[in-house]
Amino acid sequence: MKLLSKSVKKRKSVSKSLVSDLESLYLTAFPPEERLDWDWLLKKADSGQADFVAYYDDSDFVGFTYSLMSDTVYYLLFLAVVEDKHSQGYGSAILAKVAQQAGSRIRVLVIEPSDQAASNYGQRLRRLAFYQSNGYHLTPHYYYEGPEVYQVMASQTRLPLADFTNLAKLIEQTGVEIGVD
Repeated sequence: MKLLSKSVKKRKSVSKSLVSDLESLYLTAFPPEERLDWDWLLKKADSGQADFVAYYDDSDFVGFTYSLMSDTVYYLLFLAVVEDKHSQGYGSAILAKVAQQAGSRIRVLVIEPSDQAASNYGQRLRRLAFYQSNGYHLTPHYYYEGPEVYQVMASQTRLPLADFTNLAKLIEQTGVEIGVD
């Protein structure tokens, strides 16, 4: 595997085909209640407040990441791998690239809580194990996006909560209420 990346910072320099592939994967990988406005995502990337990165294995599109960033926090909002590329090491390879992109900033992501009553409890446990095996730690913090509740994971055990909260609050520009505790 030779993972290559392409930034989607300025749409004018990115092919319409790539933007279409990204949007298609975004719509299939995330349920409606977890999605944010597509145009807002592109505008934040264009403005430099977000990293929107497509990943390829040679010329095959394999996935993308979307992260908001500040001076101290790199918030991975979305990581998606093309379905027929699952369980082939692409997710871990992409997270290694994310670590490089984040530099010295603390990497943060959120996952669904490990609720035994959830219909996708097994999937939640696999996701948790995946992120833990890639250097993320559960924090005692929770993230609220509208009615959805998530646990916060970070690349370090100490999270600058105020910095993360300020970064996450950018999402309120889409009309979704955000909370962190």
